[in-house]
Amino acid sequence: MLPLPVLLGAVSVWTCIRLLFAAAQFALSASSNGCQHCEIELTWWRATVRVHTVGPLAPTADARSWLRSWFCLGAIVGLLAAACSVLLLVSELLTLLRGVQPAADGVVIAAPRLQLAIPGLTLPWSHAAPLWLALAISLAVHEAGHAAAAVAEGAHISAAGFSLILLLPAAFVELDTQDLGRLSMLRVATAGAWHNAVLAAACWGISAVLAHLGWWLPAPLRLLLAYAVSLSAALCLLNMAPVHFLDGQQALGALLLRPPKPKQLPELQEQSTGPHQASHRQAALVRWILHAGSGLYLAVLALHLLRMY
Repeated sequence: MLPLPVLLGAVSVWTCIRLLFAAAQFALSASSNGCQHCEIELTWWRATVRVHTVGPLAPTADARSWLRSWFCLGAIVGLLAAACSVLLLVSELLTLLRGVQPAADGVVIAAPRLQLAIPGLTLPWSHAAPLWLALAISLAVHEAGHAAAAVAEGAHISAAGFSLILLLPAAFVELDTQDLGRLSMLRVATAGAWHNAVLAAACWGISAVLAHLGWWLPAPLRLLLAYAVSLSAALCLLNMAPVHFLDGQQALGALLLRPPKPKQLPELQEQSTGPHQASHRQAALVRWILHAGSGLYLAVLALHLLRMY
């Protein structure tokens, strides 16, 4: 259990944040010019800033070609991450189940590879600020990847923004991807994980170079780099798992349910993919995979929570 002073402090901070958001919301609504492209949404558990785009972004042909090549590489990395995430979750489930059972004398049970990062429970409170900032950066880079891939594919970005969900940071982009073909949608779906992989590699490289040069960094910066590596790697792997509401669901749907070409007519799609029974079987297969992946995901999470107590 969290100590009472910590709970009271968290409630106080959240109350102050909501008051600041409420003041900003009132200022926007009372502005003489108004603000048609920015809005603030408040509930008791979430504060969201949403920015609506003015019009479609149109990169040059060279930039679009470069971005597509970049995100083609990202699609390969994303699919590899999806396969690795399934193997990791299965291995983690088996490890946690072995840990629940009493071990025989002399038998050493391997520790789980994944750890829940919760300040005050699994981490010292001094790690809270670097952990929060690393999570915010990782999520922003993740969503920027989706946005850049969507622009490269000609998809419209209707809005973007960030949220605080009970003090936890979150970022989002709202994309219109219904007209994208199979490969285009796959590049968009895997772009977030790809950018997280690049961020993890960059932070790891910076840490390694600084350590090799013997340069001293303050402890908060060292923790920020370390958590940026671990959280970005975790987002790259676990977000590509075939689980409902994660990017893995979008990638799986792009591979099995999307037409090969954008804006393909239903009759042409039927001629190229076969009768409707085949598409129904594919949809059923996707649902079965997502249900199984979600069950595996929740089982690992539940066992980790039980292991904490």
